[in-house]
Amino acid sequence: MYTIENLTQLISLGMIFPSLILAIVVVYTWLPSLISTYKTSNPLAHDWFIVGVVFGFLGVIVDNIFWIIPWASAYLQDLGFYTLVPYGVTYNIIFRQFCGVIAAYCHLKAAEITSNSKIKYLNNLLIYSNLFGVFYILFLICIKMF
Repeated sequence: MYTIENLTQLISLGMIFPSLILAIVVVYTWLPSLISTYKTSNPLAHDWFIVGVVFGFLGVIVDNIFWIIPWASAYLQDLGFYTLVPYGVTYNIIFRQFCGVIAAYCHLKAAEITSNSKIKYLNNLLIYSNLFGVFYILFLICIKMF
């Protein structure tokens, strides 16, 4: 008998393929524009947007490639799940979170250039959100220590 967890694992595993294939096509499609963007000395809004698209979807590609293995192992009740999941946090930091932050920054930078009301707070937002993350880490460390 299938549980909700089994069904969601199967759906997630099945959705990896369209997510992965479409992300590869997006990166392949925008790669020539990204290369020409790096040749410009003063990037325009569309240049920032292109960089954000490519970084975001590169993260999607690698993230999906990693997670297909532990989630298939979990569905098959294989011990490989317990071997691979501890490494998942490292992949999340690099490919989901870091690429996501870069993509978001680039998209907001594109919006700043094209908007009539400039997003003056973009750099402050990046700095303060990182500081909030550091304070959250310190808070967790304090809780664990005491």
